[in-house]
Amino acid sequence: RPEKLEQTEALIRAAGGECISICAPLDGDRERCRSLVEEAAEGLGGLDILINCAGTNRRKRIEDVTEDDWQTILKVNLDSVFWLSQAAQPLMCDRGGGK
Repeated sequence: RPEKLEQTEALIRAAGGECISICAPLDGDRERCRSLVEEAAEGLGGLDILINCAGTNRRKRIEDVTEDDWQTILKVNLDSVFWLSQAAQPLMCDRGGGK
């Protein structure tokens, strides 16, 4: 949510930190994930920390979850997290490590 990102940015800056926020859909697209990580690294002059906190769910009875619902959950909760981590790893290693 853009408004929440703006509030968080303001808190970080008020505490003397640096940050950028990027609001983008996470749908398991490997190239988009790579691009997001590169954009963050360029905006900050490098990358030391990646926080994967994306997640989605379908609030319905298990027997009502469709195949499309399940694929969306997997793309956001697993695929995107993996592709973001994979893209961030070499950037962090280039700086001597990361979290």
